[in-house]
Amino acid sequence: MSRKAKKSSREELILQLAQLESEPARIKFLSRYKSLAQREVFKQLSDLVLEKIRVDTRVALHLADAALLIARKLRRKEDLALGLRTKANALHASGDNRSAVEHHEQAFKIYEVIGDQKEAARTLSSSIQPLILLGEYDSAFAAAERAREIFTRLGETRRIASLDNNVGNILHRRIDLKRPSRTTSALTRRLPNSGWERVAITLHNMAMCLISLNDFPRSLDCYQKSRALCEQYGMPLLRDQPTTTSPTCTTSAANIAGRSKCFLPRGAPAK
Repeated sequence: MSRKAKKSSREELILQLAQLESEPARIKFLSRYKSLAQREVFKQLSDLVLEKIRVDTRVALHLADAALLIARKLRRKEDLALGLRTKANALHASGDNRSAVEHHEQAFKIYEVIGDQKEAARTLSSSIQPLILLGEYDSAFAAAERAREIFTRLGETRRIASLDNNVGNILHRRIDLKRPSRTTSALTRRLPNSGWERVAITLHNMAMCLISLNDFPRSLDCYQKSRALCEQYGMPLLRDQPTTTSPTCTTSAANIAGRSKCFLPRGAPAK
């Protein structure tokens, strides 16, 4: 079989794997197609999970489960750690934040044991948002500070920018309103070479902070820019994510526009 034919066959198997609902079904499938139990496929599944999280969380979770099964078969600690973190990210996207944190903790411990500081810090950073949603703000701050220390030591400027985004979320939840607005504003200046997903999330977070400060015109501008990026780069779940102020970016924009008219200076014309 040619390399092209093999790749096509593998892609078809991955599509089938993504539809399997139960662990026994996945185990049986991987036992039947033993060629899938290799690092190249594992890496492909891990990357695919991050893509599917934005579009279909159910499929993302199925693929994460499959990736973790393959990682266990490969018996390499670094693969197991990545598999656990990938599963944690899929669980978080699916709303199971408690299980996400547990998987992040397992992954972090493995990265610490094997001495991979960069991946350990990435895992800490990934755990912050689930911790915030569980209301465990002290743990979220501790994870952020530890990750910042490692990223700073390694010179990972882009990772620090992403970390600042999560810290802004913690501060917003704790009602320290002016500081998150400054934090998110500062990190946008460090993000021009980052993925558009991070930029969209940052703008979305800035919009929430600005609502709390009654700065509705700037909030609306941030929401509209975030939504435009989500639509341009195919991120419908991120576009429609719920917020503490309104259900989706679409309704947020309408709500903010309405609030802006209510807070116009006396005598100023409504646009």
